[in-house]
Amino acid sequence: MAMPSDPQALDDVIVMSRAETRITTDGRVLAQARDRFLRSGAVVLRGFLAPSLLSAVQAQIRPDDFTTKVHPASGVEEVLGRKEATWLFRFLLTTRDLLGAVTEITAATPITKAEVRIYRLVPGTGHQHDWHNDLTDERRLGLSVNLSEGVFDGGNLQIRHPDDEALLSDIRNTGPGDAVIFGIGPHLEHRVLEVTGTEPRVALAGWFTA
Repeated sequence: MAMPSDPQALDDVIVMSRAETRITTDGRVLAQARDRFLRSGAVVLRGFLAPSLLSAVQAQIRPDDFTTKVHPASGVEEVLGRKEATWLFRFLLTTRDLLGAVTEITAATPITKAEVRIYRLVPGTGHQHDWHNDLTDERRLGLSVNLSEGVFDGGNLQIRHPDDEALLSDIRNTGPGDAVIFGIGPHLEHRVLEVTGTEPRVALAGWFTA
């Protein structure tokens, strides 16, 4: 049975809503988030999307609005054609406070912009992302936010060094509105496993760029 959220997730570090982005003022929590990121290449932030924002975005996502997208270097997914939600996230993810908090946690500089898409992986279709590193378009960090309405099985985000089969992270991000921030670089690669069961995995994929 799928867990409700990743057991290593940190609570209320960053919470985004339409009206504001709240950042914790507890230096110890930020230090803990940074330590996890540096040790494992990723950090899971529980409650990254406020419930009202999550519900508003989910209401804009309809199954008929997805089309198949093939990434020759990494795999297959379905991408949301409607742009309203992605436009909103592109704005929210580039506010000064949000970029400052992400920089403090990850030490990734400079980051000034964000690119996003909303996608889904459907069970039984072969949808998955094979090992790749996203090293293009001045990307510094990756972001994955769970937008699923149901609890999916599988779909783990895994991270490793290219020359080592041991995993740095094996993340079950099944908590609605929870986010994973992960590193991008020649020393890291990641993949997303196939989804099993009956529920699709719907997520915001984002990248912080220079």
